Amino acid sequence: MKGGAFFALLCLIAKGIGALYRIPLTNIMGAEGIGLYQMVFPLYSVLLTVSGGGLPSAISKTVSSFHASGREENARRTLYISLAVLTAAGAVGSALLFFFRGRIAALQGNPDAAIAYVGIAPAVVLVSVISCFRGYFQGKLDMLPSGISQVVEQVVKMIAGLFLCSRLLKYGVPYAALGALLGVSISELAACMVLVVQYAFDARRRRKRTFVSLGSFALEAASDFTAERSEPMRYRTILRRVIAVALPVTLGSLVLPLSSVIDSILVINLLTALGESVPIATKYYGILNGPVGSLVNMPVVITTSLSVMLLPKVARLRAAKKDAGECVERFMRICFLIALPCALALTLFSRDILGVLYRRTLSPELLGVGSALLQISSLTVLYMSILLPASSVLQGCDKAYKPALNLLFGASVKAVLTIVLIRISGIIGASVATVSCFALTCILDVIAMKKVVDVRLKILRIALSGGLGGAAFASVGKLLARLFSGFLPAPVALVAALVIAALVYAAVIFLTRGIEKSEVLSLSGGEKKR
Repeated sequence: MKGGAFFALLCLIAKGIGALYRIPLTNIMGAEGIGLYQMVFPLYSVLLTVSGGGLPSAISKTVSSFHASGREENARRTLYISLAVLTAAGAVGSALLFFFRGRIAALQGNPDAAIAYVGIAPAVVLVSVISCFRGYFQGKLDMLPSGISQVVEQVVKMIAGLFLCSRLLKYGVPYAALGALLGVSISELAACMVLVVQYAFDARRRRKRTFVSLGSFALEAASDFTAERSEPMRYRTILRRVIAVALPVTLGSLVLPLSSVIDSILVINLLTALGESVPIATKYYGILNGPVGSLVNMPVVITTSLSVMLLPKVARLRAAKKDAGECVERFMRICFLIALPCALALTLFSRDILGVLYRRTLSPELLGVGSALLQISSLTVLYMSILLPASSVLQGCDKAYKPALNLLFGASVKAVLTIVLIRISGIIGASVATVSCFALTCILDVIAMKKVVDVRLKILRIALSGGLGGAAFASVGKLLARLFSGFLPAPVALVAALVIAALVYAAVIFLTRGIEKSEVLSLSGGEKKR
C-alpha cells in the first residue's frame, strides 16, 4: 500500500493538474473549442491501444514474474523487445492519424476537427515508448517513475497547451484546438525523457550492485550472480510470452476507445438530426467529455492506481500458490469506500462545482445541462471502483479475455442505448448509456472474478459503514455549504464544506471499521503474512 498510496497521490496530483488545466483551456476556447479538442481523443485512444494498450499490463506481469525469481536479464530483455515492437507500431499509428485526418473529421460530423489531428499525431509513437517503461517499472513494483512522469506530463501539457492555444486563437477556434493538442504531444515527449533518464539511473545503480567486491560479502551481488547463471531467454520467446498476455488485454482495452469513437460519430450526428446546429451539438459533446468527463475521471484515478498495484501482487501470489482472496477483498473494499464520497460530492454539488469552475465560459443553460450530465455520470465512479480491481484480478489470473468480453458486451449495449436514448432525451441519453455500460460490465466482472479467486466480499460491513459515512458526508456537506456561502466566496465555501465533510466521512468509516488502520498498513505485506 505504501508504494500504491504514493503512486495514487502522484496520479491524483497529475489528474488534478489535468482537471484544473481544462478550466482555463475551456475559458480560452469556449465549449465549441473543447468539443473539437475532445473529438480527437477517441480515435487517438484507439491507435494508442492498438500500438500498445495491453503492453503495460503484459510487461508488468512478465517483468514481475522474472523479477520475483531473480532473472533480471530476462526482465530487461522484456523491455528491449517491447520497445522495438511498440515504437514501430506507434510510428504507423501516427502516420495514419496524420494522413487520414480529413476523412475522419468529416465522418465525425465536423470537418473543423481535421486540423486538430495534426497536433496529436506525434503523441501516438511517444506514448507507445512511455507505456513500455511504465510497464517495466510497475512490474518491479517501483511506482515512482510512472507517478513522476505523469506529473511532469500534466505540468508541461498545461504550460505548453495554454500558451499555444492562446497564441493560435487569433486564427480561429480550430487552430486554438490545434495548439492545445500540440501541447499534448510536447508533454508526452517530456514524460518520455523523464522515464529514459530514470531507467539510466536505475541501470547505473544496478551496475554498482553487480560489481560489489566479493571480499565485502555482499549477499545481494552474490544472489544476483546466482540468479543470472542460467541462460537468458531468447527475445523471440519473451515476445511470444508478452504477446500471449497482451493480446486479450489489448482487445479488451480497445473496447472503450472504439466505443468512444462510435460516440464521437453518433452523438453529434444524432443531435443535428434532431434539429440542433453543428456548433451546439459540438458544445454538448464537449461538455459531456470535457468538464464532466474530467471531473468523473479524477476520483477514478485513485482506484486505477491501486488496481495497477493489485495486478502484479495477484500474479505473485498465484505464482507462489497462495490464496489471493483476502488481499483482493481489502483492495476492493478500500477502493469502493474511497470512491463513495467522491460520487456523492459530484452528485450533490454538481451545479456548484461546475459553476465555480466554468461560470465565466458556460452559459446558465449549458451549466444546467452539464449539472444534469454530471449527476448521472457520477455513478460511473462507483462502478469503476469495483470494475477496475476485478479486471486486474482476472488479468493477474491469466483470464484477461474475461474483462475484455464483458466490456465488449457492455459497450454493445451502450451503442444501442445511445441511439435510442438520445432520440428520447437528447444529450442526457448519452450519459445514461455510458453509466449502463459500466454497471453491466461491473456485474459481469465480479461474477467472473469470484469463479477464479475465493473472494468473500463483506457486503454487510461495506453497506453499514458506507451508508453511515455517506449519510454523514451528505448532511454535513450540504449544511456547511449553506452556512459558509453566507460569508465566504463561493469557491472557498464549496472547498471548505467538502473537505470537512470528507473528514467526517473518514472518521465514520474508521469508527465503523469499514477500513481499519492495520489493514491499510499491512496491505503491501498481505502475501508475506499469509
